Amino acid sequence: MRILVALTLLVVAPTGYTNPTPGKAVALQLPGMHLAKVRRNLVYAPGRRMDVYRPRAADGALPAVLFVHGSARDASPKDGGLFVGWGQLAAASGVAGVTFNHNGLQEDIERAIRYVRRNGPRLGIDGDRLCLASYSAGVTPAILVALKQSAGKLRCAVAYYGFLDAYYEQASPRAQLTATSLPILVAKAGIDAQGLNSSIDRFVARARRVGAPVELLVHERGRHVFDSAANDPRARQILRRTLAFLRLQLQR
Repeated sequence: MRILVALTLLVVAPTGYTNPTPGKAVALQLPGMHLAKVRRNLVYAPGRRMDVYRPRAADGALPAVLFVHGSARDASPKDGGLFVGWGQLAAASGVAGVTFNHNGLQEDIERAIRYVRRNGPRLGIDGDRLCLASYSAGVTPAILVALKQSAGKLRCAVAYYGFLDAYYEQASPRAQLTATSLPILVAKAGIDAQGLNSSIDRFVARARRVGAPVELLVHERGRHVFDSAANDPRARQILRRTLAFLRLQLQR
């Protein structure tokens, strides 16, 4: 059983670097992250597109993180500053970052995973080393896909400020947790909707009971989408720990 609350030291943001791209919107900035090589607008399903970020100097097949956005109100969430930034952060950390537009249903997430696996050689991605990182309304469908392994086995999952429980068990990530579940990192915003945070608490409580490998990070003063906030040391701590978690799980 691994329920961990990270107690990291204060991390000071790097100075002397200005990201000239929309990726400057993400809370953590790593020097040179905007130099990632990007393949844009790959069609992974009818009407659905994805971008693939890779380190500029990397060769061979890399593990990859698929980033699952929340609200689909924007025409192309993958092109927003937050997800450009996450793609760049992944590449700056030595893994491939995959951002994609989806319709909020599990089927689109499954299609994206299968596309990355099927096209791994030409994308420079190792299809056996994949993780799902999900945010807000994207958390429930993404974590269900990860726990049920409905698109094949994944190495890990990340859930930022999203619902992790539901009334119907078949729609509840909490109900799918077992001791053999894949490692999951959960990030919670202290100043968020009460119902949302209660669902996270129930998820973590069940993980403790069944011995599921879940790590919890809490931003006590954070609001929803705290990873886009500027000048927030705790947000940067959480993002750094998230990147370390991804590297650890994907490079095994």
